[in-house]
Amino acid sequence: ARCIAVITSVTTPDNLQAVLAETLASLDGSTTPDDPVALKKVQLALLMSGDLGRIIDYSSMDGVAEKFSVIYMGYFESQSEELKNAAAFALGRAAVGAQSTFLPAILQALESNNQKKQYLLLSALRAFIQCSYQQSGG
Repeated sequence: ARCIAVITSVTTPDNLQAVLAETLASLDGSTTPDDPVALKKVQLALLMSGDLGRIIDYSSMDGVAEKFSVIYMGYFESQSEELKNAAAFALGRAAVGAQSTFLPAILQALESNNQKKQYLLLSALRAFIQCSYQQSGG
């Protein structure tokens, strides 16, 4: 996922937009596939989108950060633990690149959600802190 994100981040703007559009389309609806192969594809798309958001500020793109925020939070309702954890990790990583969009959403959701979602939101904050620390040279 990290390799795909890095390659996507240095490609042409047209290719970047195409990858973002395809990723948003594949994740839209926050559905959990029954097929194990399709489940892994969704998991990869979640992880890649989080890593890409770490590198590229989604909030600078019209509506992209908000769409990903809704998608990540939507996967917290998945029946798949792998997708829930991937969504939490992606949310935290994407928050590094667009702190003004994702961090308030995480904190607001922490105040109003049940314990299961709070665990996932705290996992997202953990991923954010770890990634921020690594990017600062720590």
